[in-house]
Formats: sequence, structure tokens, C-alpha cells
Amino acid sequence: MAKKRGGGRRMRHEDDEDDEAASVASVETRGTLMSDDGEFYDGYSKNEDDEQEIDEAVEELTEKRTTTRVAALEKLTTHLLQYLAPEDISESFVDNVLGCLRKPSESEAVLGSRILAILAIIFGEDEERFFQRSKYVLKPLVKTARNAKIKVATIRGLGLICHVCSVEEENTEELLELFETFFNPKIVGDICKAALDSWGLVASSLSDEMLADWYRSSWPC
Repeated sequence: MAKKRGGGRRMRHEDDEDDEAASVASVETRGTLMSDDGEFYDGYSKNEDDEQEIDEAVEELTEKRTTTRVAALEKLTTHLLQYLAPEDISESFVDNVLGCLRKPSESEAVLGSRILAILAIIFGEDEERFFQRSKYVLKPLVKTARNAKIKVATIRGLGLICHVCSVEEENTEELLELFETFFNPKIVGDICKAALDSWGLVASSLSDEMLADWYRSSWPC
């Protein structure tokens, strides 16, 4: 299978990409969130109370009451923005967030998509398994959700996760085709804008030659 050049995040204009990626995920935090050296986080240390609160919030994601799950997603978002290292993210953390996105309310879809996007930034490139697991729950929502906010959140989340974590070129091509289905003036403006933004972000991981081939195959003269 073909590989994307240089992995998910290595780009011709890396600094610009970092800003764009953070914007696409709507992660309102400083650009240093994507820093590899972690200097921004030197002053942050996770204590036992934080660990307990995170564990409790992860468990609350399995509760039947929607309001409880939404509150738990909000707590986890706060902790992620303070910074958690990849090794701090448990398997149950990811499992339960993904579970909330199988039949989500609007708030669950928006918060869950945002959390997955932040996790993608934390995990970094060459995380194909995380991309595939995220795509499994996000892509159906992108295609079938009738709620505009859900569609926007899942489009943006899926695009960023592919850009950062995916390894295979085929994934990029698949999402380019998916996002193009929303390039229609009859579609709600926010959805169309999210699709355009995400298309550009995903396409930017391809080489110039690949983009030229894609253009010729998609829009033959």
C-alpha cells in the first residue's frame, strides 16, 4: 500500500501547518500544543487528584444518562488541554470516547470529535490504528448525520486525525472523495466550509506529483 510522504505532519511549511491543524480541530490553545520538545508543559505535573478525576470521568462515559456523559467529556477535554502525555492515555479512555460517538447526542458528537482531534495531536504521526478506529465511528456520522453541528465537528475531526496520524495514501484519497461530496452551494454553509478546510488540510500531506495525479483523475479535461 502506498505511504504518505514523510508521515502525517511533515510538510513543506511545517509552522503554518501547525496553526492550521489546531484551527481545524477548534482546539483553542496556544500553538505550542503541537511542540515536540514539551517546554510549554514543564510547569505542569499531573497529581493523584488529577489521575482520579480522569479515571472517574472515563468511567462516567459509560453511564446511561446523556448529561453525565457530556459532563465527563467536558472534564476530559479540560485535562487534555492542560496536557496529557501519550503514556497517560489509557486504552479505556480511547474506547469510552469512541463509544460515546456511536449514537451520540449533539454535545457528545461535538465534544467527542474534539477530544479525538486533540488525542491525534498528542499521539502524533504514524498512528494508523488510532486513525482507523476514529474513522470507524466518525465517517458514518459525516455521511448520515442530519444535524449540521455534528456534521461539521466530525468532518473537522476526521480530517485532522487523518492528516496527523494516518500513514496510507489510500486513506487520504478516501477522505478527499468524501469531503468533495459536500462541495455544493445547496449544502449548509458551515458544512461546506468544514469540508473545504478539511479537504485542503488532508490534501496538503500529498506531494505535488500526487496532487497533480489526483486532479487529473478527479477532474479530467
